[in-house]
Amino acid sequence: MARASKIIILGIGNILMRDDGFGIHIVNELLRRYKFPPHVTVIDGGTVSINLLPLIEDADHLIVIDVINSNNPPGTISVFKPDRLPEDIVYKRSLHQVGINEIFGIASILEKFPDTTIIGIQPSDINSCITGLTNELYRRVDEVVDIILKELGKLGVRLKI
Repeated sequence: MARASKIIILGIGNILMRDDGFGIHIVNELLRRYKFPPHVTVIDGGTVSINLLPLIEDADHLIVIDVINSNNPPGTISVFKPDRLPEDIVYKRSLHQVGINEIFGIASILEKFPDTTIIGIQPSDINSCITGLTNELYRRVDEVVDIILKELGKLGVRLKI
């Protein structure tokens, strides 16, 4: 029997900095709502660390959720591949220690880069030391969860509630 593709869903951000924690809020919501099969791992990547590299290298597919600067209204969602970064998007790192771009760079140099989809959202506020999302982003949580479910569906994964 063939091994199931290893899939990682990685939420990135700092929940203490308002919208910067969007990726973490999403992974927490996924874990609250669904049961995942053993080959799908949902990770709170926090403010990103080089310690994530072995997990990324071991994955066949990676779905990253983070805030990005797309110079669009707050709550605008962008879905893209890392090698097809739209020109209007600045993949910000705010207070994150090691950027996901650096992690991607190291993984690609090591030639162990998984098929990756980035789901980014334009934040409203990443500077306030407040937990909880702004209304603009809170209203988009279900839509981002649905996007992740569709991405998983493309990989043959159906989740149980």
